[in-house]
Amino acid sequence: MAIKPHYCIYGKLVIPQRYVLCFMIFLAVLISYTMRVCLHIAIVEIAVPLRHMQGNLTDPCPDLKESTVDVKGGTYNWTAEQQGHILGAFFPGYVITHLPGGFLADVIGAKHILGGGLALSAVFTFLTPVVIKNSEWWGVYIIRFFIGFAQGPIYPCLSTFLSKWVPLRERTALGAFVNTGNQLGSIIGNLGSSQIMAHINWPMVFYFWAILAAIWYIFFMLTCYSEPTTHPFVTEGEAQMLHEAIGPKQKFKVPWLSIVKDPAVWGLLGGQIGHDVIFFLIVVQLPTYMKNVLKFNIKENGVLNSIPYLCLWLSSLVTGVLADYLISKDKISILRIRQIYTFVGNVGPGICVVIASYLGCNRIASASMFIIGMLIMGPFYSGMKVNVLDITKNFAGIIMAIVNGLGALAYFPVPSVTSMVTKNNTLEEWRIVFWVLLLICTAVSSAYVLLTSGERAEWDKVENQESE
Repeated sequence: MAIKPHYCIYGKLVIPQRYVLCFMIFLAVLISYTMRVCLHIAIVEIAVPLRHMQGNLTDPCPDLKESTVDVKGGTYNWTAEQQGHILGAFFPGYVITHLPGGFLADVIGAKHILGGGLALSAVFTFLTPVVIKNSEWWGVYIIRFFIGFAQGPIYPCLSTFLSKWVPLRERTALGAFVNTGNQLGSIIGNLGSSQIMAHINWPMVFYFWAILAAIWYIFFMLTCYSEPTTHPFVTEGEAQMLHEAIGPKQKFKVPWLSIVKDPAVWGLLGGQIGHDVIFFLIVVQLPTYMKNVLKFNIKENGVLNSIPYLCLWLSSLVTGVLADYLISKDKISILRIRQIYTFVGNVGPGICVVIASYLGCNRIASASMFIIGMLIMGPFYSGMKVNVLDITKNFAGIIMAIVNGLGALAYFPVPSVTSMVTKNNTLEEWRIVFWVLLLICTAVSSAYVLLTSGERAEWDKVENQESE
């Protein structure tokens, strides 16, 4: 059974299937991020505040007073190091399944890999409150590891879907739209989780997002297919257009050695690492910084952690449309727009984060810098993220698996190192963290600009080979 979402009640065609697919995989990214970030906002209320556990912990802003909000739930004596391990646990599991997920998506199709990964993530998210209540901190570490394990194939599947369903003329805008699901997911995850905790309790946060993922899974399985040729309701006109623009389904031997030796692939990795060290810093550490340093309460924390992602989402959409316009009018080359967008989208937010640390206890000014930083990050999603599809159409899932997986792995030690560097909770310690990440971001983003390409790679031109 399949649903025909592109027909109205009178049988008139209204929505091409590639748009239905892009909307559903956009929701997949959105929902995956609600399950990913809900612990980041919840942990500041689940765990005993560090300043209560450590009597010698410095209060960086003693003149700031936190307004109180009654949150029903227990408190757990997790040290700063243990919380750092818990917050970083998602990433090793996430990396492990990137490459297998991308390979399977390219070989057997992305539908069941993406759907199964998100469904499994929902199961582990639903079990999280049980684990928190009935185990030590390492139990939470393990369940977060498996949530990452389940979500690892998601981004490689997106690239595979886009390479099969989206023609070049729509690739930047639709690719940016799909990839901005993480921003909207972060907005909804932060804001929704804070409201649920403030009005119900913290376990309901995990139950709610898991149930939402289960509902998405049902609709996704009924409406989406891996290839236009396997979709029972795609129209002849759309199928023919996609066949002419993208080509028929073919499977080839993966040129692993050529991929590893290609400087452009290493450039993509540099661009991804530059993004991840800043983006995940804000995703993972910002709630803690807002709570422990600037003393925003749980409601304020959720709102202020949501606004930057709203700006990022809007900026991503606008710059994606602008990029397609400039490219189509020959105002700028594909390579140049990717380079500019990626470097500005990576380094600009890093600069804003550092500036925020120098603004000290000025809560409004500091929060504003995080918001401006995320606004500047928007072009990245029309830069490096779409650049993968410029380089390859036959191995998009595999390349995205390598790049996105290793990029996330680069962030894995950051929460633990941050907890060690900021053990006294001073602004100076946080500033060291921000500066180091900015320098790393600038170096690897510069490597992207030097190494990347806007042309399809030679190793991808395998159409004349015999299909396997």
